[in-house]
Amino acid sequence: MAAAWQGKELLRAVYAAPDLAAASAALDRLDRWCDGVQLLELSRLARTVRAWEAEILAFHATGGCSSGPTEAINLLIKKVKRVGHGLRNFANTGCGCCCTAASGGRRTTPQDCEAAHHG
Repeated sequence: MAAAWQGKELLRAVYAAPDLAAASAALDRLDRWCDGVQLLELSRLARTVRAWEAEILAFHATGGCSSGPTEAINLLIKKVKRVGHGLRNFANTGCGCCCTAASGGRRTTPQDCEAAHHG
């Protein structure tokens, strides 16, 4: 268990490095350490990190930019599209087409929508 914790800390050190050179050195330390421990899980971690080395180092090359927030929004959009989150219940959302924009921020009922926009 201590070896897994140490591997996690060495990987965290890569992202905590102040610049690209230090991050590259931290990746080398992680790789050498994982190979020395000779645990299957840590060997797999080292292989995965080596395969993603360019992408991991890009975090430092871009000043800490990450596509994480964009990916999170994309996943949320896909989830809402798949599950619906109640948006398919038109009784709660007006008619579900133009009422939100036409309401000017006011809460409308399905009857208001039908009378005003679809009558």
